[in-house]
Amino acid sequence: MPSPSAEHPTTASAPSTDPAAPSAPATSEAIPPTRMPLAVYILGLSVFALGTSEFMLSGLLPPIAEDMNVSIPRAGLLISAFAIGMVVGAPLLAVATLRLPRKTTLVTLITVFGLGQIAGALAPNYAVLFASRIVSALACAGFWAVGAAVAIAMVPVGSRAKAMAVMIGGLSIANVLGVPAGAFLGEHLGWRSAFWAVGAASAIALVGVATRIPHIPLPAAKPRLKRELTIYRDRQVLLAVVITALAAGGVFCAFSYLAPLLTDVSGLDESWVSAVLGLFGIGALVGTTIGGRVADAHLFGCCSAASPRRRSS
Repeated sequence: MPSPSAEHPTTASAPSTDPAAPSAPATSEAIPPTRMPLAVYILGLSVFALGTSEFMLSGLLPPIAEDMNVSIPRAGLLISAFAIGMVVGAPLLAVATLRLPRKTTLVTLITVFGLGQIAGALAPNYAVLFASRIVSALACAGFWAVGAAVAIAMVPVGSRAKAMAVMIGGLSIANVLGVPAGAFLGEHLGWRSAFWAVGAASAIALVGVATRIPHIPLPAAKPRLKRELTIYRDRQVLLAVVITALAAGGVFCAFSYLAPLLTDVSGLDESWVSAVLGLFGIGALVGTTIGGRVADAHLFGCCSAASPRRRSS
């Protein structure tokens, strides 16, 4: 049934001509706060599994090196293999999946990632474990690229930074809980148990993605690779990429070998490794939470607050 305003537009919608009648301000109605969709938290859960697998080797290098009969530096190459897979896989899969349905792509990638964890848990030798890390990294990189696009597509423009903070928060929680838990499992049940645990988390994430992520329509205009690459002509974009790469690289180069540094260099007992990894994760979670809440309104202020300040002369 049509509304009264539709039937009588001249009486219902005409403005008042009485000068004494107060005019309602355009912003008289309060805008309710936007609730973050459950699907964004599902992406955060998925990133928790991805991040745990990505960083848990920092607490598992000694037992892996002993079991595989390799040195600590060679075991550390497993971390390098994952990093290379991320660097190569992120842009390649982002381009390869431009015209594919987002939800189907996410389901496929999290499935491949989970299978990579199972292959790592069952790896009979170093070569198989190395290969499983590369496959897992490729799937992880693709999920990050597509998942980020899906997360910001499900929320208004003003909530995009918060949505990304929720998704990246899964990585911080992985550092708070997942990585220390992996180190704990590796110490008490063997390093392979940590891979099985991540495989189980991946299965839970798969169910969530398959049942809760909505259909995201593709852009009306077909994406073109040349047009996508034009963003890198912007020097500010290149500068942001370089700064991010250097900052993350410096942090995680040290973080990757934290377990042997704590036990072999600092002389701490192995039982302290998971606690120190948890402290690192707590700091990352606090920073991500605060940054996500203030970045929408104070983006450059948030970035400058996180950078080192020059001493005044």
